[in-house]
Amino acid sequence: MTSELTDRCSQLNRHELLAGSALTDQQILILEQPGSWGRDAVAESGLDPDLWQSAEPSRVLLARHPSRTRPSTERHWWTLQVKGSDVVTNHGQVAWSQTLTDHIWSTSSREPAAATVFLCTNGKRDRCCAEFARALLRQFPDEPRLWEISHLGGHRFAPTALALPSGIMFGKLDSDSLRAIMSCELPTRQQIRGRVGRSVTRQVAEIAAASRLHVPMTQLVSQDLGAIAPSPAVTETHVLVSAATATGPVSITVQLSRQVSPLRPKSCGKPLEQDEYWRATA
Repeated sequence: MTSELTDRCSQLNRHELLAGSALTDQQILILEQPGSWGRDAVAESGLDPDLWQSAEPSRVLLARHPSRTRPSTERHWWTLQVKGSDVVTNHGQVAWSQTLTDHIWSTSSREPAAATVFLCTNGKRDRCCAEFARALLRQFPDEPRLWEISHLGGHRFAPTALALPSGIMFGKLDSDSLRAIMSCELPTRQQIRGRVGRSVTRQVAEIAAASRLHVPMTQLVSQDLGAIAPSPAVTETHVLVSAATATGPVSITVQLSRQVSPLRPKSCGKPLEQDEYWRATA
């Protein structure tokens, strides 16, 4: 590691656990928007909010092809929507000036999302995202399944990514793990942040259960047995995780304990601080 990189948050946090750091939003809209993004990508990219506000997503993210060019006469869009235990992901294209409405969440206007991986390169938000994700992208030139995306949170885990159609988020990626994700395989457990739309505790429990049961995360159904957002006074909670396997249905209860991280910067240039997080203990 060169001396120039010793102040990078992702280098200083390379031993921190990722589990439970995925987005918890129930509806996510990803809009193609080429060109420069600011720190607040949606507000500072020049994207007209009237184009997406009537769709009423709980979160909007921007995407651009690594070539940074406008590839066609139409804008790509993707949606992620939590339905029960599943994450439904879809894709479509509209004219650049066309307004998106809540119709995009209906089944008649969309097609299932093909395998696509979005890497966070929002360098105005944190320089680790730009430096490490773009270096990784350069190893996969002209790969149509790879797109850049705006802030996914957890820049101290850069390079971070969101994969479709699984809705699983990853961090601390390298070329081997990214290649596995593009092949719809999972990298190591330590590189999985969780599946979007779940509570933090369910994310942690599902990662642990997938490893113990040898079942794909997309086949798991989980349920918080304690409060979804336990109070700080609660130090333990449990999550029931079930799956249908070739030998029949299986269920396990994953015990989680609340722990405190060491002092570290959550972002480049930020002061040292501690966070509480959940860890599977049994």
